[in-house]
Amino acid sequence: MATMMLKFIFPIMIMTVMTKNSWIYIVIILASVTFCSFNWSSFNLMNSNFIMIDNVSMPLLNLTLWIGLLMILSSYKIKIEKKSDILFINLIVGLVLCLFTCFSTSNMLLFYILFEASLIPTALLILGWGYQPERWQAFIYFMFYTLVASLPLLISLFWLFNEVSSLEFFMLKSMKKSGVLFIGMTLAFLIKLPIYFGHMWLPKAHVEAPIAGSMILAGILLKLGGYGLMRALPVLVSHCINLAPWIFSISLWGGVFTSAICVRQNDIKSLIAYSSVSHMALVISSCLTLLHSGWSGALMMMIAHGLVSSALFCLANILYERSHTRSLLINKGTLMMMPSMSMWWFILSACSMAAPPSINFISEILLVTSNISYSLLSIVPISMLSFMSAVYSLYLFSSTQHGKLSQMVMGDPGKIQEFMVIFLHFMPVILLSTQMFYWKI
Repeated sequence: MATMMLKFIFPIMIMTVMTKNSWIYIVIILASVTFCSFNWSSFNLMNSNFIMIDNVSMPLLNLTLWIGLLMILSSYKIKIEKKSDILFINLIVGLVLCLFTCFSTSNMLLFYILFEASLIPTALLILGWGYQPERWQAFIYFMFYTLVASLPLLISLFWLFNEVSSLEFFMLKSMKKSGVLFIGMTLAFLIKLPIYFGHMWLPKAHVEAPIAGSMILAGILLKLGGYGLMRALPVLVSHCINLAPWIFSISLWGGVFTSAICVRQNDIKSLIAYSSVSHMALVISSCLTLLHSGWSGALMMMIAHGLVSSALFCLANILYERSHTRSLLINKGTLMMMPSMSMWWFILSACSMAAPPSINFISEILLVTSNISYSLLSIVPISMLSFMSAVYSLYLFSSTQHGKLSQMVMGDPGKIQEFMVIFLHFMPVILLSTQMFYWKI
């Protein structure tokens, strides 16, 4: 089993030592590893010392490799302009390796270490290749929120080891201790998703990050929180029954509030970032239900959101490269300049509001049914959240595509590389909706 795992980790490690003229080789190797991982998911899943790959982690491993490949393809401008491109590509490959190992480890302490280690290359991407001087503030918010929330998790892990004498996922059992353990083990994951009241770091980090930073934040790093919840909640079942309703209500109503905030945003990337908070609100509430349908829907939503949100950030970056601004007041009328790209704006906006036949639609059905099964009163915030999701998605599409084309927006109607990156985001969204057997937890 370990040798099978090394087949995927070793090529990624090889990419970290490549230097001169390595972009094309890294793309080829990462693409090969990604397609091998898709085939690997049909084989027997692994469970051995320090390695645990099951039906929860396998889709997230595939997503990590796929988004990592698309990050490199979408950032080729850095290679052309020679903006420390060797350091940049090594940071991306190191981050992919860190996240890949994080999703495949069976030890909770090692998961925590890798969970924190992923902050370093992400923070360096924001600081080194960010757009504005405010990236220092985004860096402080990003590190402060994540590190402060992670300290209770570390203390809770020591407490858990003292009680069980093991931190292996398959050795942990339901604990009957105080609710402090529940808060300590879930707070870091709730902030990472993020939950309302702990979400302020996300819009700032997205706005100041380069396109690769936004893609990895939306595509993978937020999913670490959902994955951590799925691993921690089985240990905390007795406390989840008592404390979960409070977090459940905060999550759903927080999603409604952030959906309303989206409608008044003037920054394209900020709007997409706030929409991530509203989508992850349903993931948090569904994980807390401890229902099979809720967890299946949460996993599907994490994959769907990782692909669609990353694609929307790519589209926002395409506009930014032509207008040099992210303002919705200036980026208008691009339907006249980029009619083919407008089709992708419409398709991905529709996927963001969970229109069929995308995987978002199937996942939202499962999420809504599990939430209503848990509490009938959740119909009210879920209805408002679904309505507001359609509102801000249509607002984003109409604001960018219609109106008078600004003289500041200049450029070509789209490069082949840009269309390829968007298509590679969209293709799994449709294909995975037909693979229902893939989502058995």
